[in-house]
Amino acid sequence: MTLRSYLGYLFGLLIISSVAFLTVVWTVEPTQSNGLTITLFYLTLAGGLASFFAIIGLFLRRVAKKNESLPQQVRVAFRQGLLLSLVIVAALLLQRASLYSWWNMILLVALATVIESLFLAKRVERMPSPKEF
Repeated sequence: MTLRSYLGYLFGLLIISSVAFLTVVWTVEPTQSNGLTITLFYLTLAGGLASFFAIIGLFLRRVAKKNESLPQQVRVAFRQGLLLSLVIVAALLLQRASLYSWWNMILLVALATVIESLFLAKRVERMPSPKEF
């Protein structure tokens, strides 16, 4: 997959998710809604945020880390965009359940940090040692 097609898919997901999210926000009464509309609200928000953060993250990685390979930049940007969007959606779900507090947010961010650290540790494991060259 080329960078152009990847960005095309991400922009498509961003546009579709944004239109769907705005449709849900403008047409649904929150107090009268059922579980399906609440699920659609959070799914469309997560899709839009994930694609937005992945696009922004890829752009920032291309500018800041020029020595990193493009496939690696794409993977990391998408993973971090997805994690960030999940943290935001989880925070909104906690707020909806009246469980939002600073210590819950610390735990949520710590969980996202541990997940990202596991991916980074796995990446370091796969890197060849200088002796293998």
